[in-house]
Amino acid sequence: TGMNMVVSDSVGGSITLILKDVPWDQALDIIMQQKGLDMRKNGNVILIAPREELATKEKLEFEAKAQISDLEPLLTESFQMNYIRAEAVQKLLVDPKQTLLSKRGSALLDDRSNMMFVKDTPSRLDDVRAMIAKVDVPARQVMIEARIVEAGDSFAKNLGIRLSWNQANRLDTARIGNARDLSGSLNSTASVNLPATPRAGSAGLLSFTLYNQRFTQFLSAEISALEADGRGKVVSSPRVMTANQVEALIEQGFELPYQVATASGATSIAFRKANLSLKVKPQITPDGKIAMALDINKDTPSASFTTGAGIAIDTRHVKTEVLVDNGGTVVIGGIYTQTTRNNTQRIPFFGDLPYIGWLFKNREVIDDKTELLVFVTPRIISENLSVR
Repeated sequence: TGMNMVVSDSVGGSITLILKDVPWDQALDIIMQQKGLDMRKNGNVILIAPREELATKEKLEFEAKAQISDLEPLLTESFQMNYIRAEAVQKLLVDPKQTLLSKRGSALLDDRSNMMFVKDTPSRLDDVRAMIAKVDVPARQVMIEARIVEAGDSFAKNLGIRLSWNQANRLDTARIGNARDLSGSLNSTASVNLPATPRAGSAGLLSFTLYNQRFTQFLSAEISALEADGRGKVVSSPRVMTANQVEALIEQGFELPYQVATASGATSIAFRKANLSLKVKPQITPDGKIAMALDINKDTPSASFTTGAGIAIDTRHVKTEVLVDNGGTVVIGGIYTQTTRNNTQRIPFFGDLPYIGWLFKNREVIDDKTELLVFVTPRIISENLSVR
C-alpha cells in the first residue's frame, strides 16, 4: 500500500477472514469494526488503536492546548479598516454566539481613524487577520433605472342636428332690386334640438335655410359634427445608484395640504405626498445577477377630480421583487384599459325611420385606450464608476 502502520500494544487477538477481490482499506475497516478499533492518519502513517484509547489521548491533548492558551502571553495588533466600519467588525468578534476571540481577548475601537486594536493570543490574531481580509472589501455599486411609460390613444366622434320649422304671422315685404326685405314676427311651430356635444373642442357647423317664394314658411337645419383622434405618451425615468444590499430612495413631486381633526376637536394641517419615487434594495448574486426589492410610485394631483376635502390624487404604484441579469431590462408591471361607448339620443319613432332617422338623433362614439408599463434596468458599476 505504500503506507506506514503503527499499531498500539493494546491491540491483539485473532480473527478469521475469507475475502476475495476486496481492497486493503475496506478489509482494514472490517477488521477495526469487528475489534472495536479506530485509526488516525497523519501523512503516510496510520495509527491503529482501540477507540477508547484514541479518545482519551485526544482529550488530553485538547486539555493541554487549553491550558497553554490560558498561560500563553497576549499580543496587541492594530487593524486599519478601509471599506467597512470598525464597529461592524467588532460586533463580529465579540458576538457571544460565535466569538473569534479567546476568553482573555478584547477589541477596542477608534472611531476617528476607523481602526480596531485587538489583544489576544498569536493563533487567535491570525484568525482575526484572515477574517478582516475577507470582509474589508469595497462594496459593489449598482445603478437602477426605472421607466414608467403611459401611452394613450383616444378617438371620439359626435354628430348632432338642429331643425326648426317657422311660419310668419305678419309680413311686410319690399322688393329692392332682386332681394326682398322681410319684417314681421315669426312663430316656431316645430323644432328638433339635438346638437353635437363634444367633450373637448367645438363642433363644426353646417347650416342652411329653406323658404317658399312668399317668405311665409321657413325650414332651418344646422348639422354639427366633430371627429377627434389623439395619441400621447408620457415617459418618466427615475434612476438611482446605491451600494450592494443598501436601500436607496429618490423622489420628486408635491406635498398637498389637507385638514385633519385632532383629539381635542380642533383641526390641523397635514400633508399628503404626490410624488414620482423609486425605492430599491439590490443584491448582487454570486453568478452576477441582481435581485431587487422594488417600490415604484407615481402620484399626480388630479386636475379633473376634486372633493370638498381637497384635490384627488391619481395613483400608479407597483411593489415587487425580481431577479434580472446585469444590464438586462424587465417589465415588472403593466395595466391596459379600454373604454368604449356608443351613445345615441333620438326622438321616439322619428329617430328609427329609415334614411331620414339621422335627422332626429344625436350620436356619440368614444373609444379610448390607455396603457401603463413599468421597465427596470439594473447595471453593476465597476470600481472606476464606469458601467460594466
